[in-house]
Amino acid sequence: AMLRAMGDGLTLRDQTRFRPIRAVRTPLQPAAAGHEWVRMTLVEGKTREVRRAWQHFGFVVSRLVRDAYGPFELGELRPGEVEEVPRRCVARLLRLRERVLEGSGRAAPVDLAALEVKISRHD
Repeated sequence: AMLRAMGDGLTLRDQTRFRPIRAVRTPLQPAAAGHEWVRMTLVEGKTREVRRAWQHFGFVVSRLVRDAYGPFELGELRPGEVEEVPRRCVARLLRLRERVLEGSGRAAPVDLAALEVKISRHD
C-alpha cells in the first residue's frame, strides 16, 4: 500500500507534494534485522524527498545509495571521480528532449535519480 501510494504521488501533512516515486523492495545486500532495502526512482528530487516520504509512513531512512543520475548510471565510478559524457550521447539526449517538447508542448518527466534506500520502522 505504501509503495503504491508513493507511485501515485504524495501530499505530506505540511501540504508538500511529491510527484510519483517508483519504489520496489529489492535487496542490495543482506539487511540487518528490522531493516529493509528499497529501490526508488525519483522524478523531482526535492530537498530530503526520500527521507520525508518514508517519514510520512513512519519509517526512518538509515542509508541512501545513488546509483544513477538521469539517464547516466554511475557503475564503478568512485566518489570524486569524473567521467566525460560522449558528445554523441549529449546530442542524442538534446534531440530527444526537443522531440518531447515539440510533441506535447511541455517536457515529459525524466527520472532524476535511482537510489537504494535502507529503511527501518520508526517507533
